[in-house]
Amino acid sequence: MGTSLSSRTRYFGLAVAVGLIVACSTPPPPSDGHGMLTPYTVTLSKFSSAEAVTIIAAMAEEFPGYRSHDLMSRSGSVRTYQYLSTAKTYKLEEWLHVLLGRMDLDSGRDVLILVDGTKLTVERLSSRASQPLAPRDRSRFR
Repeated sequence: MGTSLSSRTRYFGLAVAVGLIVACSTPPPPSDGHGMLTPYTVTLSKFSSAEAVTIIAAMAEEFPGYRSHDLMSRSGSVRTYQYLSTAKTYKLEEWLHVLLGRMDLDSGRDVLILVDGTKLTVERLSSRASQPLAPRDRSRFR
């Protein structure tokens, strides 16, 4: 009982102040790359039908934030999809690089990834003969 009301009040005030300082000085958690549901336009150019289907299927099955996709148009070797996701554009680009690497496609040599707002274009630059391209493993994208 030796503690007076005023010293308990001061202690409580100090604890609140320290808590506020700690809360304000703690950096925000790192972004996981997710945000609002966004409609992206994904264009796959100069890929065979099998390759394009493999890419969009991997994006649907493995990319976090995926909601749905729909084929908007197909003309020759160009397929355009509407791709709905909560992932941010920079994460989709990052994951595309990883996915294409797992398919033994080297960014800059075999494929080019272009980003313009919510439009992502993946263009195959080379048509080197190889076995069917499929991701080598099923690791999760983060």
